[in-house]
Amino acid sequence: MPACLQVVASQPTSITTDTPDVCTGYVLMTGTEYQSLQPAMDLWTVPDSSVLQQAFMTGLSLVLICYLVSWAFGSVIKMFP
Repeated sequence: MPACLQVVASQPTSITTDTPDVCTGYVLMTGTEYQSLQPAMDLWTVPDSSVLQQAFMTGLSLVLICYLVSWAFGSVIKMFP
């Protein structure tokens, strides 16, 4: 269970059992809680530039290939009355 750590300059440090929603200090958690949060935190990391480049080229290539194939089929279909 996460704990709330209150740090006030004129008072000693105190740990309370406040929920993380109302904690105004630092939230302390166990190692297993931290490990369970890691997959969620990985969603917000910025991927490498090579991964972004590959995703962009894949999306762009897919659109261009679909357009060119449909244009070619349209040209063939227009030849027949």
